[in-house]
Amino acid sequence: MKTIISDVFPEDQSPYSEYRPDEEIHAILSPLSIVSRMTVDVFLMLYSNKALIELKRQVKDMLD
Repeated sequence: MKTIISDVFPEDQSPYSEYRPDEEIHAILSPLSIVSRMTVDVFLMLYSNKALIELKRQVKDMLD
């Protein structure tokens, strides 16, 4: 049996990015759930993808 526990944060307590404060964060992962499944490379992929996305946005902003 599996269960899902979730919380919905009120608007004034919702997370935001310091670099792009107007951008919504739709989901937050629990770091314990990834480690308990012994798939720790997820964080490396997550941070690498975020860096590539931000780099793409910065290049696009410079060219526009």
